[in-house]
Amino acid sequence: MNGEMYQICCIVAAAKKALAEYTDIQEIPLPYVQNITFQFLPENHFTTKKGYQANNIADWFAYCKNKNLQDIQFLCPVSVKDRAYLGFSNTSKSRIICYYPHDIVTFFTAVWEFDQVQKAWNVFYTEQIWENPPKQKLHFENNSKELQSVLEQIKDFATQIECHYFANVFEKAHHILSTPKYEPINQIHAPAIPTAYLSIYGAAAMADVFGAMGSWNDEPPYMAHQKGLDDVYETLSNALLQNIRLALLYIINAW
Repeated sequence: MNGEMYQICCIVAAAKKALAEYTDIQEIPLPYVQNITFQFLPENHFTTKKGYQANNIADWFAYCKNKNLQDIQFLCPVSVKDRAYLGFSNTSKSRIICYYPHDIVTFFTAVWEFDQVQKAWNVFYTEQIWENPPKQKLHFENNSKELQSVLEQIKDFATQIECHYFANVFEKAHHILSTPKYEPINQIHAPAIPTAYLSIYGAAAMADVFGAMGSWNDEPPYMAHQKGLDDVYETLSNALLQNIRLALLYIINAW
């Protein structure tokens, strides 16, 4: 799964769990991240001074709670103009949505910068006001059936264009989705979501094959072109990406 989106899913899930259980946020392992900061808006919007800066996730969550955070959600676009850009950093356009009293809604977006010396990422989150947000909180339906159908179709398509590696990937994702009590082998890599959502998350994570070299964006389009199946490749790839993201929006926000 895209690392930027994965991190935001983990942060939001951990924050939702902490809010529901009235506890501090649990540590979130970020093996490829060196530093993470959260720049808050100033409390007084008429001042030119910067707002509070939290230098880790625990500090960020504590400050949000101090501001009387009511709820938190994850938001991302369900389609992109060019899937090839998904192989680059700062392209996910994911957001952390924060709900406060008096209908105040803010969101955090991230900028990722790679430290060539330390070979790790520095991530900078910045808070903004959501002007004229929807009157109701975001709601997403369970799209498991749609995701299952797309996985079946794209698995068969990958086999048809003789792209057997990805056919196996889609087969595994389909199997995970069909396993009601699925549990990841390594729980540390799953967001802190209820177990009922783990199979959907596992399938979405497995099926997210959009990236750079070696991804579904790389050789498969050429393999499809050789068989005159460009349109089928585009249609199924768009449908897969859309349903992966709808699945993530559902499992992170539904509980």
